[in-house]
Amino acid sequence: MKTTLAHQLADYACAVRFEDLSKDVVHEVKRRVIDSLGCALGAWKEEPFVIARRVAGDFSAKYGSTIFGTDHKAPPDWAAFANGCGIRYFDFNDTYLSKEPAHPSDNISPALAVAESVGAGGRELITAIALAYEVQCRLCDAASIRARGWDHVSHLKGAAFATAARHGVFSALLAREGMTGPAPIFEGEMGFEKQLGVSLGDVGEKFRGSPAMILKTSIKYWPAEYHSQSAIEAALFLRSQIDDLSKIKGVVIESHDASVDIIGSEPEKWKPRTRETADHSLPYITAIALIDGEITDRQFEPERFKDPEVWKFLENVKVERNAELSAMYPDAVGNIVHVDLADGRRLTQRVDYPLGNAKNRLKDSAVEGKFLALVERFIGESRAKKIIEVVWKLDEAKNVDELMQALQMPEEK
Repeated sequence: MKTTLAHQLADYACAVRFEDLSKDVVHEVKRRVIDSLGCALGAWKEEPFVIARRVAGDFSAKYGSTIFGTDHKAPPDWAAFANGCGIRYFDFNDTYLSKEPAHPSDNISPALAVAESVGAGGRELITAIALAYEVQCRLCDAASIRARGWDHVSHLKGAAFATAARHGVFSALLAREGMTGPAPIFEGEMGFEKQLGVSLGDVGEKFRGSPAMILKTSIKYWPAEYHSQSAIEAALFLRSQIDDLSKIKGVVIESHDASVDIIGSEPEKWKPRTRETADHSLPYITAIALIDGEITDRQFEPERFKDPEVWKFLENVKVERNAELSAMYPDAVGNIVHVDLADGRRLTQRVDYPLGNAKNRLKDSAVEGKFLALVERFIGESRAKKIIEVVWKLDEAKNVDELMQALQMPEEK
């Protein structure tokens, strides 16, 4: 009988060792840990993360895992959930685009939770994270579930993967004690492929050699849905050429099909009423980059995205499909922004590979800069830099205790 995909994944995961990883992969894992922890601590006061911490904080465990920013150890699955909510909330963590888009650094919260629970060292943690990227990205290459209607919005948008992480950790704990589950989980008569109407093909055959898919993923430079990143960059460039915003007559955004379908088609994208809609609105994100000359968490506060003047500006923003950009996707994630001025001139800027893309990588200093911008306001420069220092030495750590302690927020001491 042919080996099932689940067994192929298990065999591959058990065989990979830290020594198998390239120096580039190890370095990239550290960059993603810095980036993800910045996203989480930057979202420290945001309601979904506060709620998740409060709920998880009611439970303790003998072999627990620390909730980011605190000294409380919850059951590892609860910690994976709470910390995952923090990493994802701003929609600022990294991205992989293929048949199915994903945020593979969502896997860092469960990896950290389990590592702490079992006393694993930094090298084991790095290996687990590299494996998680490898598996998720290759599954994204194999099939799309979004095309079948599986997607998410509202507060739960930032908690959807965190919920999956919690279930994953809990399942692993049960499996460790000998509990079995349904099989074959992917190919079975009632399995993943049949239930979702997708085929994973020969994806299992691709799990060979050292994990390296993380090198094909992208870091976000601005806190907005990834398909808008190149539009933001283009809009900010054009903004520097316009001395008077009142001269703008209209804006046209040419984009690829995935971008239009996900963030540029529904009517609510032109009148966002929630943060989750605003940071997934191509017209709003592009317009507010032109108006404010920046994209930070401030642009996704209710008083900004509900501003009547902004909505009035959005009435003259159009989104159009561009066949050339669609043909280049997902290798390129391009947008072309045109700004039409009252004097008849049209200013145009095109960006195919935005800052942070796998083909336009951020320097380490820029990754650190993003972390500091998110975290420094809460814990100060010296403590923020200490976290970065600990992560860069993660492969030398005997456990993750020093890292968890470094993450404590002042009010939680």
